[in-house]
Amino acid sequence: MFVKDIIYPPPAAWLNPKVCRRILAAATADRGTYLRQLTVLLQAHDGAQLWVSKEVSDDLQASDIDPDEIKFDEVEWPHHRLEVYFQDPAIPTLLVSSFTNAEQHALVEKMVGVAIPIPDDDHTTSYLHKRLMHVQAQDREGNAASLTYTRPDVDKFLAGEVLPSFDDQVYIAGVSAPLNQDETSDLRRFVLLFYKVLVLAGSDGHSTRRTREKPTRAEGGKPGFKNRPSHERLIVEYLPRHRVERRKDAEAQGKKHQFLGRRGHWRKFHSDYFKNVQGTRKFIYPIAGPDGKPPKRKFILKAP
Repeated sequence: MFVKDIIYPPPAAWLNPKVCRRILAAATADRGTYLRQLTVLLQAHDGAQLWVSKEVSDDLQASDIDPDEIKFDEVEWPHHRLEVYFQDPAIPTLLVSSFTNAEQHALVEKMVGVAIPIPDDDHTTSYLHKRLMHVQAQDREGNAASLTYTRPDVDKFLAGEVLPSFDDQVYIAGVSAPLNQDETSDLRRFVLLFYKVLVLAGSDGHSTRRTREKPTRAEGGKPGFKNRPSHERLIVEYLPRHRVERRKDAEAQGKKHQFLGRRGHWRKFHSDYFKNVQGTRKFIYPIAGPDGKPPKRKFILKAP
């Protein structure tokens, strides 16, 4: 269902307060359509692009992460509103944002150019300052599926728990309906991959490269992205030294008897012995087995 193309409105829509008001007013009949339009307008107005190389996403999909060890709510975001673009053509583009309702309300007022009263009810007040995470994916017709959770609840969602979402919806032809099990599972898989990207970007020896240069065609720049805003690009990719580390790891492990490969994972340095890197995390690269692919699951050997 989900694709790489994000259908953005023309720049006149998100730069002109009157046009923004008109677009949102036309969508108020259906909450799902309204949220879909609002998410795209806010991304165009105040977003950044997180670009992930295929080399990185391949390794992260063959890696394990423990939400109990690295809480989603503790991971640093490079920007609060992101268009997450994967170079891998099989992975759709996501619109992901982290916000409180109070922050979003202020941004919407700025975008539409008028003051908007906040409803004075217990539900609105209780969630006004709680930090939320919203994720949205689109298909070729502009239909979208999205989820919204409080940031602490994302860990439970990624662990497979069935939790009520604030906006657990799929929007098709202007009508919203609950997500089915497959759509929820797909979004969970993509959010988990996004989570791994954030953790990798903050791991020891890795960093996010920032640029204002437009992506080339080889990087998946212009094709399919009509009216794409020209915002800052945050690039997560391997540097030459990372490729050397991966090759050395593979060569060393490959000499072991009946080596079947290794899943990627993170190692955190707790001991006082590691004075220079204590408290940091290091990404341990996955290694392909005899079939040329990393293992599909982690094996733990226990002493008899």
